Amino acid sequence: MDGRRWKTWAVASLLTAGVGCSGTGKKDLTSGVTPPPAAGGGNAVSRMFATKPPGATAPKFQPADAVVDSGKKKGPIKPDTIAALANAQVGAAFDFQQDGQVNPNLDRMTDEARMKFQKALEADPKNKDALLGLARLYTRLGDRERAVGTLQTLLKHHPDDHKTAYELALTHARFEDWTGGMAACQRALSGDPENRRYQKTLGILTARSGDLEKGFDTLARVTSEAEARFTMAKLLQDMDRPELAHQQLQLAVKADPTYTPAQEWLASFSGQPQTPPQNPVQAVEYREPVGN
Repeated sequence: MDGRRWKTWAVASLLTAGVGCSGTGKKDLTSGVTPPPAAGGGNAVSRMFATKPPGATAPKFQPADAVVDSGKKKGPIKPDTIAALANAQVGAAFDFQQDGQVNPNLDRMTDEARMKFQKALEADPKNKDALLGLARLYTRLGDRERAVGTLQTLLKHHPDDHKTAYELALTHARFEDWTGGMAACQRALSGDPENRRYQKTLGILTARSGDLEKGFDTLARVTSEAEARFTMAKLLQDMDRPELAHQQLQLAVKADPTYTPAQEWLASFSGQPQTPPQNPVQAVEYREPVGN
């Protein structure tokens, strides 16, 4: 080691020795370490501290997935979230419109939605959103057995849920099972006896099952006579009984001459009654439910 390098090393040793001997109590981190000979250009002091001591090893590479995350780890997606995604997919599948054509991807999209509902139910077999969404999907696909069975499973887990019982009544009506619809509607009314929608639907289903008098009486308890008779006229027309439908329209106008729907339909007659604008069951009560 030449004289200049020795002087540089001596200065560095004195500086570190001064730190170690100060009143702070800190130890000299370089004490006892023999520096390697400086090589190459640049400042000898900087090269000395940048060079590994003899025997030291370089830090090993650690892949990103081996680093422990100190933050909160994400868990599995919640069943409610999966059900919400499935419901959105069902809506997109059926709302698709292009030149009046059916969605060409309807089967694929509804199958994917069904599997999402089923995945949510694997995690939580009693999940209401998943069961209700799956039942509605089956209804829209025309699968009566699975639609009714899924709603019955939901009622088994939530026996006091009158909204689910009403949903079951509407599903029976969609498939023209009037007796099953009446039973489900009565169950819904046992949970909410003053619900006017439930009572109207029960009247419609009762009349549609063939008990016209009882159906009318049920409707008349929650609507005006004119509206009840107008509803009966629509039901009778749907049942291919136009003469009775005409009679009910006349009675509706007689009960309330200002009741416009009955007036307009009655005025449109020319020999035989014309078909009312909408199917009575669907027009009065059945809609694809939006919420719970």
